[in-house]
Amino acid sequence: MKDLIYYPSLSAGGCAGDFKKNKEIKPGLTCRFYDKEFPERWRHPYFLITAGHHYKWMDARDRYGLDEDVLVLGDSGGFQLATGAIKWDPSFKKTIFDWLEANCDLGVNLDIPPRAKYDGKFYECMDISYDNFKYFADNQTGKCKFLNVIQGNNVEEYEAWYQKMKDFEFNGWCIGGAQKRVTMFMSALVPMIKNREFEKARNQFIHVLGISKISDFFMLSFFQKMVNKYHGGRIQISTDSSSPGLYPVYGTYLHSPQLSKMTFTDLYFPKGENLPYNDDDLVPNPLGHPVSEGMTFGEVSNYKGPVTMKMTLNNLFVFNETVKQVEEIVKCHNELLQTVVPRDFYAVLMSMEEMFKDPDKAIHIYNKNRQLYDKFGGSTRDLVNNEVFNQFFE
Repeated sequence: MKDLIYYPSLSAGGCAGDFKKNKEIKPGLTCRFYDKEFPERWRHPYFLITAGHHYKWMDARDRYGLDEDVLVLGDSGGFQLATGAIKWDPSFKKTIFDWLEANCDLGVNLDIPPRAKYDGKFYECMDISYDNFKYFADNQTGKCKFLNVIQGNNVEEYEAWYQKMKDFEFNGWCIGGAQKRVTMFMSALVPMIKNREFEKARNQFIHVLGISKISDFFMLSFFQKMVNKYHGGRIQISTDSSSPGLYPVYGTYLHSPQLSKMTFTDLYFPKGENLPYNDDDLVPNPLGHPVSEGMTFGEVSNYKGPVTMKMTLNNLFVFNETVKQVEEIVKCHNELLQTVVPRDFYAVLMSMEEMFKDPDKAIHIYNKNRQLYDKFGGSTRDLVNNEVFNQFFE
């Protein structure tokens, strides 16, 4: 049976250059957390690399030192198209296809997300995406396993998108739009469950784009539990985010998860002078990992040298440990899970199991629980429109 996989999306932003240069955090310790030389206890051989920032480099995998034993997921650059960072051109599909085949083990099809600058243009986005997917389906060699994409802004749009794309022979699906709220994730699941998509042998991977709150980890771990239980452990569930690298932009260093509150305890490190600590005071390192070992507040106060990378990797390790803790609870009987998560969120998870038990009633179950889903919002920051976020990724 499979466990949820978390892919750090760190190929854009301040740390990307350090990964390419294989910089040392300290003597003898590489920043490449995926490298065979990284301490095994903390090594994480999963990496998401985005075509939106790297499509001009056909050797991007080599530049990052991503060996064959690292599972590399390639994002197609749809986010950059939606925000206008990349201007759409039909020839772009061949460029992205060739790049994914050359650099990735798993590749997300090139979709046009119906949001941001394409908000209100759902059918236009769907038609362009269909043409891209057909090109990918006709030209795939098997070197890269491609994932179909489902997009929408409500259950009706997810159904329409699914019906148009469902016959392509790919190796699984990527769910877009789930960053908004639980409602969006459940809206995407409904057409896939009721049409018995997960029963098809071709589906090996389901990736949910860009969600990594603790509530998301519970939801996706439970999703993994459901496909393990009802579909024989054949399908791998995964998600990704850039959050470990984004937090340091705000001066945030994660300490530990509070599972029952579904939030992280984080430490805020202000920059500048006249700060309320001594330079040689040690930064807390509750996990005891080697990256933060010996790290001082003096380093943090000026954010020079490898401080941003140290904070990023610490945050990644906290994410990974959180996923493990969540999985341990979710794998147990549901009565134990019920004692940990909030009552309403437990009801959300149980509604997911109802759908898997009776696919024919999936839309009825969704409609019955719609108000419940809407209680659980998205990110506390509107990152797409956040100036600091956008500067970080330029």
